[in-house]
Amino acid sequence: MIVNAAINPVTAILRARNGVILEDPNARALAEAVVREGIEVVNRLGIRLPSDPLAETLRVAETTRDNKSSMLQDVLNRRRTEVDYINGAIVIKGREVGVNTPVNYVLWLLVKALEVSSYK
Repeated sequence: MIVNAAINPVTAILRARNGVILEDPNARALAEAVVREGIEVVNRLGIRLPSDPLAETLRVAETTRDNKSSMLQDVLNRRRTEVDYINGAIVIKGREVGVNTPVNYVLWLLVKALEVSSYK
């Protein structure tokens, strides 16, 4: 989920393929911030992750660099996205355990705004 939270909303907002996470330092910084917040939340929840989420995010961005994320495809096709269940879930769980997740929150709101504007 952390990998999806880092890649999907950034690509949807930028309307770019997954490789943007590797190619654009600003996109990468956003993805890294999302990962850091996600790690804080899962640590507070006592969840042990099987691998390093940042390394996994960069690996997935590399292996899928030419793909359009599902969230980007949803935005382009004027469909509701899964942002509530990805970034929204990180925000909600973060609140429950006392972890601030401002980057996930802003990305959640931006994608929700894209959904609304896409329906018009």
